Amino acid sequence: MMLSGVTAGALLAASVQADAYPLMRATFEQDPTEYGWRIVARDGAATGAEWRKRSLFTTGPMWQSPRCPVEALVHYRVRFRVRTNGPALWAAVFVDRAGTEMAADFYNGIDDNGGGSVDACFQAHVDAVAVSLRFHPRSPGTAMEIEDVRLSRASRGEVCAWSDSIVRLIPPVTWQPPAGRAERLPQTFEALARGQRLTVVMLGDSIVMDTANAPWAVLTERVRPRARIDVVAAVRSGTGCWYYREDDRVEQYVLRHHPGLLIIGGISHNCDLDAIRSVVRQARAGDVPEVLLMTDPVGTDGDPRGWPAGLSGDDGPAFAERLANMAAYRSGLRALAAEEQAAFFDIGLAWNEYMAHCGRSYGWFMRDAVHANDRGREVLGRLMLAWFGG
Repeated sequence: MMLSGVTAGALLAASVQADAYPLMRATFEQDPTEYGWRIVARDGAATGAEWRKRSLFTTGPMWQSPRCPVEALVHYRVRFRVRTNGPALWAAVFVDRAGTEMAADFYNGIDDNGGGSVDACFQAHVDAVAVSLRFHPRSPGTAMEIEDVRLSRASRGEVCAWSDSIVRLIPPVTWQPPAGRAERLPQTFEALARGQRLTVVMLGDSIVMDTANAPWAVLTERVRPRARIDVVAAVRSGTGCWYYREDDRVEQYVLRHHPGLLIIGGISHNCDLDAIRSVVRQARAGDVPEVLLMTDPVGTDGDPRGWPAGLSGDDGPAFAERLANMAAYRSGLRALAAEEQAAFFDIGLAWNEYMAHCGRSYGWFMRDAVHANDRGREVLGRLMLAWFGG
């Protein structure tokens, strides 16, 4: 990466000495492909991307930045300007020590608003040594132009301020956690109260990834000032406990991080309660002291305000059966938590209640049909904050 003739090595060395210097600043005054930016074909679109003086343009392919070094569990801030005539996406994709792009990432939507600035914070995964940024339309044909990309470190205070700036845009999250929620998490809540360091592994799929990417941990630290929470997202897209239970994967995804708390959630468990039970018991056998089971917000049932129409449509019987199956799964998950002396958080119910009364369209909180954008993640984050910080 170059900035006014400064080499990438010099810029990165400066960023280590003083966080005031960005890890990356790309003004695109020179051809970006000459210093590490790449055009990557996607969705069958191999053409339609080009460098324009001081900007990157695409109608389909992805622009991807060079890799920049990051530190595990450190927060970073991305800023750029964008013009688009349709929905678009950007992402921070982590790279591990083997040089492999990780399943854990930070993806976000860009509104179809003609143009503006994007300012966002993310935390580097515990296994990350580098990150690259991606920019692309949500679907081929949308025109997207990116200018002045910056990546820098962010303090926890900056992350809280960024989170607050988003929460001011959304209807208030007023959900209150149930009484007695700490009864099966005594060590977790004691660590938060006493200011001990707490490692939380969040196991599941991309929905869990979005929940982990919500800045609930630093928000909880703000209301519990002596606490320090490290969140480890142990995720694979479309993956549930039916996968994690096999082939010593509980060790790979959970036990090696030595969590004080394991959170299992997401929408990809295939309603397999036996698989979830197996993972819980393997975690307990591996000295994980406490477990929290969460239901499935986002992506399964869609906007609860649309259910009456779905039930009355041509696919009404199938839709009704799916809702009944999900309700049975959530009831079963609650019973499983009681059997295994794990805590239970019906975050799906809290999400649906918020969506039913928020007064905004469901899509305003989503970057695609099943994944939240920053506004939706803020809802998830504030629900998590209410659980751990209240």
